[in-house]
Amino acid sequence: MKRFHVRHALLCVLSLCCGFTSSAVFAGEVKVYYAEDYNKDHNDVKAYFGTQAMGTIIKATVFAKDRPTIERMAKRFGATLTRHEDITTVHKPGPMTTLNAHSGEWVGMPCEAAHVLQKAKDIAQLTNGAFDPTIGTVTATWKVGFGGTDVPETQAIQDAKKRVDWRKVEVDVGNEANGVCYARIGKGQAVDLGGIVKGWSNEVLARQVKADGALSAMVVLGGNTAFVGKPSYYDKWLTPIPMPDNPRLYGGYFRLVEGDIVSTSGDMERHIDVDGQRYGHIMNGQTGKPVQNKFAYVTVIDHDGARADALSTALWVMGDKAFDFLKAHPDIQALLVMKEG
Repeated sequence: MKRFHVRHALLCVLSLCCGFTSSAVFAGEVKVYYAEDYNKDHNDVKAYFGTQAMGTIIKATVFAKDRPTIERMAKRFGATLTRHEDITTVHKPGPMTTLNAHSGEWVGMPCEAAHVLQKAKDIAQLTNGAFDPTIGTVTATWKVGFGGTDVPETQAIQDAKKRVDWRKVEVDVGNEANGVCYARIGKGQAVDLGGIVKGWSNEVLARQVKADGALSAMVVLGGNTAFVGKPSYYDKWLTPIPMPDNPRLYGGYFRLVEGDIVSTSGDMERHIDVDGQRYGHIMNGQTGKPVQNKFAYVTVIDHDGARADALSTALWVMGDKAFDFLKAHPDIQALLVMKEG
């Protein structure tokens, strides 16, 4: 797929494809809903999963041979999500909060978490810090999406941004055989993997539902979507490209296959508005402030979920510089959508 520049704004609405609203989602468990109209006319079974984790809504549309397969799949789906959140979140005790609390020291953690942190560092290097896993001091200062309602004091912003530097992240997976790996960040730093972990988890979950018996599936974690098999109605999965001023109107569709992972970043879902100014949840480590740019959203398609998620975040942070970055990296498939006006 070629990169292209569309002069319209868009928020990712891939989550609209799964037939859920937020009222159908409950924390801590996976709700299963069966598509009875479909099931009475087909030999396979269609179901929808709904839950929430990692600060977002998770949805899936799954086709399998029977209901017992669906029920087993849903149970393991929920358990994996819980584990992923527990080992990567900075909002409750776990490996990442321990790493932050003991900055400057080597800290043991599950190797899954260490590998995500290493991927985060790799993307930070690729993007020259536009994506930076040590953004945690900045996100904690603003708290957008996590109770923040005001613009922090200038000094607090300055103090937070000077601690952001991905080059101080060290990861050691040399003892992976025993299940424990190690990481260290700079003194006073704090990691926040919110810009990469959903894409990583999305890919893992898609592979898992396939292994658990899904004939085909679409798995959605916030702005990240992964695919298994083929849909029953087309040869490829169709995901909409909404118009900027009305996300229920579409300007086209992506045609995607198993292995494709779509990640979209923007500021329309999580933001605060102060004195007529919108402040989104994606932070620029160099300014210590939420990103301000001309994009409505940025979408990346890749076969690596973590890479897709982190790159969409990085391109959002780059703003106009994203075009030059994409020219220099023609292997990255991206859609940059500009705001109206």
